[in-house]
Amino acid sequence: MAQTDAQKRATNKYNREKLDNISIRYPKGTKAKIQQLSILAGKSMARYIMDAIAAQAERDGHADILAAVSDRDGDGETETDGSAEEDRE
Repeated sequence: MAQTDAQKRATNKYNREKLDNISIRYPKGTKAKIQQLSILAGKSMARYIMDAIAAQAERDGHADILAAVSDRDGDGETETDGSAEEDRE
C-alpha cells in the first residue's frame, strides 16, 4: 500500500529529529560482501555494522561511550535504527 503524503511527512520529520545518518564509502563490491555477512548472521546490514562497532568499542574499553548515546532522547529507552526485526524485540 502506498504511503499518504501525511505519512511521508511524518516519517521524514521523525528521521530528521531522531536519527543520524552516516555515509561510508568502500570500493565496489564491498557492500555485497557486507550484505552477505549480515545475511549469514541473520541481521540487517545496519544492525551488523552497528554490532561490529559495538564489539570493537568493547574490545577497546570504550563501550561506555556508545551506552551514553543509546538513550538520545532521554526517555530511558534504548534507541534503535529500526531496520532489523531484532531491534523491535
